[in-house]
This record gives sequence, C-alpha cells and structure tokens, in this order.
Amino acid sequence: MKIAIADGQSHIRSALCLLISEKTEHHVVLEIKRANTLLEQLRKSPIDMLIADWSFLAPDAQAIVKSIRESTDVKNIVVMSSNPNMQELAMQAGADSFLSKTNPPDAILDYLQHLSCSSQHDD
Repeated sequence: MKIAIADGQSHIRSALCLLISEKTEHHVVLEIKRANTLLEQLRKSPIDMLIADWSFLAPDAQAIVKSIRESTDVKNIVVMSSNPNMQELAMQAGADSFLSKTNPPDAILDYLQHLSCSSQHDD
C-alpha cells in the first residue's frame, strides 16, 4: 500500500514514516509538509492512503477532506488529531477513519493491519 503523510510537524512525519516502514509492508511514498500543496501533490501521485493531521488541514479541514475525496484517487483518508472531538467532523467530511494522536503507535499498526486484511479479502 502506498501511503502519504500530511503533517506540518517534521517529527510526526518522521515518526510515522519510521513506524510504517519498519513495522509494516506498506510504503510511505509522499510526505506533505505544506497544506497549500496537498491537493496538487495528491493528484500527481498514486496514493492508496492519506494519513493527515486535522489541524494541518485547518482552517478549512472539512472542505479539504471533501475535495480530496472528490478530486483525487486516494482510497483511504485517515485523519489524526490529538483532539478526539474532531472525529465526528472528520467523518462527516468524508474521512474513512480517525486515529487519535494520543493513542499508542500500536493503534496505527493495528489499523494498517486491519486494512491490509480487508483489502486481501476484497480481491
């Protein structure tokens, strides 16, 4: 699975890249550092999953998630936030799932494992 990570904090992007590359068979193929280039980069790159920080997408996070859903080929949009109250907004905007940044790294790994199993059963 090809993954893009969109987060304004380099230490978060680095940690996610390391976690995904060392603990899964998935590949982080794109790191998005600036929100104003997000849609353009996603349109140019074949991505299976986007992991995006909700505050990175702000102040128009809901509109951006809807635009990603409508104008790119990204199959799974995962929104992360340290504020669990953002889950409902993210899901209403079209995110496939929500992960709390306060959860341990194993929660991300469990989610990726679940997704891998689901996609194998869909084939």
